[in-house]
Amino acid sequence: MKKIFKLIGNLFTADEALIIILLLVGALCGFGIDRYFRGGQREALDIGLVVADTTSEEESDSIGGTTSVDTIVREVVEKGGPVDINSADEKGLQRLKGVGPALAKSIIEYRNGHGKFRSVEGLDNVKGIGPSKLNKMRDQIILGK
Repeated sequence: MKKIFKLIGNLFTADEALIIILLLVGALCGFGIDRYFRGGQREALDIGLVVADTTSEEESDSIGGTTSVDTIVREVVEKGGPVDINSADEKGLQRLKGVGPALAKSIIEYRNGHGKFRSVEGLDNVKGIGPSKLNKMRDQIILGK
């Protein structure tokens, strides 16, 4: 740790280091405030996940079996993860409560004709979705960009 402070001391003056620290703290606070005001709404993120499984078979047996992280992520996405109504295909939309093949096609047709949904309430404009059905699926929906 002392080496890091010495390196910083050699590169920047005390005032410059203070400004850099304040900028970093401000950026982190801004990110936190942004997440807070989004009301916990999750965005669809395109992430790459690299997992190294270093557990040997012997260790796995002694632990009682292990599950790799990418297996867990895959199961969440396939079975119960939120659905991005701005990019989901027909199969993905059918994971929403109360949405079958016909309603999924209607959602895609509406999206293609009117552009991406700006809010979850925009689904109320799709024929076959009313306030009751929208409330049932609301917690499963995210809005991607």
